[in-house]
Amino acid sequence: MARTGQEMLRAAFYAYLAQDADAARNTAAMDDMIDSEHKYLTEEVLKLMKKKPELVKAAARLLKLSGYMERMGDHITNICESIIFMTEGSYERLNR
Repeated sequence: MARTGQEMLRAAFYAYLAQDADAARNTAAMDDMIDSEHKYLTEEVLKLMKKKPELVKAAARLLKLSGYMERMGDHITNICESIIFMTEGSYERLNR
């Protein structure tokens, strides 16, 4: 998720600097990957918590961190929506 988030952020900067709405759309589409990675990690961590209750505290921190990274993808998607508005003058909701 961190790598995907970094790639999204770089791509969003490019889209902004180039004023490229299509690049912003492509960047926002990467949020689906972060969402699926977050879902997978959550499921795996929950399984681990059931098997090893002594790891619940550490696992809970990992879940929280994963949630923050998932939210980062949402914020970058919002930036991409703003880039589209800035370049095309119309609001487009991405990744509902």
